[in-house]
Amino acid sequence: PPGLDRLLGVTQGDAGCDITFRNLDGYVDAERRGLDPVRNFAPVEAHLRSCEPCHQDYRGVLAANRGGARVLA
Repeated sequence: PPGLDRLLGVTQGDAGCDITFRNLDGYVDAERRGLDPVRNFAPVEAHLRSCEPCHQDYRGVLAANRGGARVLA
């Protein structure tokens, strides 16, 4: 139904939890290398902005890889 996506926090182009989880290491690795992860991981970026549990996973992977990576707000 219309509005269901909004209620569930789904964003167009959102990778979803499974794909985001599988690509999180690559996303963080791109950040660590100074590359723009959105170039290769735009759907992951969209998902991280809308899913707090996955965003927490991202922050954990980022912390485990301590480096000069940016942190999504």
